Amino acid sequence: MTLEMIIAIVLGCAAIFYGCVILLWIMAVTFDGGLAIYIVARDQDFLGVAGYVACWVFMFPVMLVISFIVGLFDPMRPSSPLSHRWRPWDENGKRQPGYRP
Repeated sequence: MTLEMIIAIVLGCAAIFYGCVILLWIMAVTFDGGLAIYIVARDQDFLGVAGYVACWVFMFPVMLVISFIVGLFDPMRPSSPLSHRWRPWDENGKRQPGYRP
């Protein structure tokens, strides 16, 4: 084996590893976004949940994109850019004044 082949194998393994990590991150963010949308739909009782399920059935690719965007900017996600603005508790675990669920 030459040095070029060893370098190619190492770089290929690193690309596969980091690709899997990025794929898992995208899946986790999309799941969190779908869950955040479900929580809003659940508050609307049966019609909200029925509409949520219907959107997933009939608009699957659109719902994937929307869930990813919502998951990326979900205020309750600790890594979200908006998490410092909407978190209902402070660093000490106390409720922030003015927070309404």
